[in-house]
Amino acid sequence: MPIYFLLDLREAGFITSGNFAHNQEDTMQLYKTFTTDKALGGVTVSWQASQTDASRARSAAKAGNCKAESQTVNVPTAKGPLIEWLNENVKS
Repeated sequence: MPIYFLLDLREAGFITSGNFAHNQEDTMQLYKTFTTDKALGGVTVSWQASQTDASRARSAAKAGNCKAESQTVNVPTAKGPLIEWLNENVKS
């Protein structure tokens, strides 16, 4: 890796003290797919890690005579904000 690239990463806050660190603003995109059974009206929720997987989930639902819609969800990757997000959004 060229040294100038590492210096740019350090200035942007991605590298501190020689160790790699996450920028506090970083998020990852996950995809939440809602599948509605047309006959019964029940809704199922599933999660995918890529747009391709979300598309496959929608296609499978439509093949099973269901309606499907995906929603993009931005999830923080820094430890503190991630824990807050999990506490707010994950139900046991």
